[in-house]
Amino acid sequence: MYEVAVPRLNGNDDTCRLIEWTVPHGGKVDEKDPIAVVETSKAASEIYGDGDGILHHAVPVGAECRVGQIIGYVFADEQELQEFLAAWPEEAVAPVAGTAGPGPDRADYTLTGPARRLSEEAGLTDEQLRSLGKRIIREADLEPLIRAAVPDRGTALPPRQRAIARQVSRTHQTVPDAFVAVKVACDALLDRLRVLNAEHQQTMGLPEAVIKLLAGLKPAFPAFFSHLSDGEHLSAPGTGVDIGVTVDVGTGLFVPVVKDAQALTVNEVADLLMEFRIKALRDSFHEDDLSGGQLSVSLNTDPGVLVAVPIILAPQVAMVSLAAVQTELVLEEGTVVERRHFTAGLAYDHRAVNGREAVDFLTALKTAVETPQEAGL
Repeated sequence: MYEVAVPRLNGNDDTCRLIEWTVPHGGKVDEKDPIAVVETSKAASEIYGDGDGILHHAVPVGAECRVGQIIGYVFADEQELQEFLAAWPEEAVAPVAGTAGPGPDRADYTLTGPARRLSEEAGLTDEQLRSLGKRIIREADLEPLIRAAVPDRGTALPPRQRAIARQVSRTHQTVPDAFVAVKVACDALLDRLRVLNAEHQQTMGLPEAVIKLLAGLKPAFPAFFSHLSDGEHLSAPGTGVDIGVTVDVGTGLFVPVVKDAQALTVNEVADLLMEFRIKALRDSFHEDDLSGGQLSVSLNTDPGVLVAVPIILAPQVAMVSLAAVQTELVLEEGTVVERRHFTAGLAYDHRAVNGREAVDFLTALKTAVETPQEAGL
């Protein structure tokens, strides 16, 4: 059994309203699907479970809920549910039913955040939105309205691709970005990873190691882990090191965040990246998985990729790119030997970082990769 609690959805609201149970009382929970929808002052957000099971509602639709409040329980099977009910007073776990209406001062529909943005971009009217007949309107629900408005404009981009397009467009419009890249020898790092993989019986590669090594650079280069929200003031978004990493397994591009990377071992980072890939396959990321990044890493490690120029995820000020490992022949003391290397790139916001600092940052990363044990790996 696990508890379903209200997460903190933004920095402004300590409470929210439960506006929909998307899984009925006693219904089956699938971890990749939302359990409930809550509404804050900003938008509606979906709440997901941490695993499959049977859902027990603990609060009714329409209830005001505080952050951290338990609103339901998910049980592994019917036996566990009955044991739980038998052990608690009836009034503490009594099923709740029914649906609270919108009330006299509330709209009869609610837009999720992405749906609200798309609705505003498309110029949809209140009458059109009401015509959908939905209490909760999600981005995908707006497709019929948009197609009807402009029926001959072709196939619409999927919602997630439109979100990526908006991010890229904002970056190009607002961020004066620059780019620099360095060649990084990686024989020592790959040899070290082979030893660690044998010790832990695990598969750890270049992305996991670079994320861990990047975390160690924050004390010397704090600006690269900062946010530039208004174009003039840098702010530190956290005391730890939270590093975003691109994940694309064919279901769309996600940038989940490795939280407190400085406190993790490289094998723990590997476990987390595997978890991210599984969530990407199931399309089951939670909002918290994708928020809070200070610096991000763009993985472009398919064979043959020489260099990649990433997009800065504002308000972050930098994004590192990793290209594929290449092999070259070099002459050492009269002998031809093979050496491996990759290209590390850095896109940076020129308002916050200058070229000399960018080169120093990449040089520090290069040194850490080429001397992994001295860097603490």
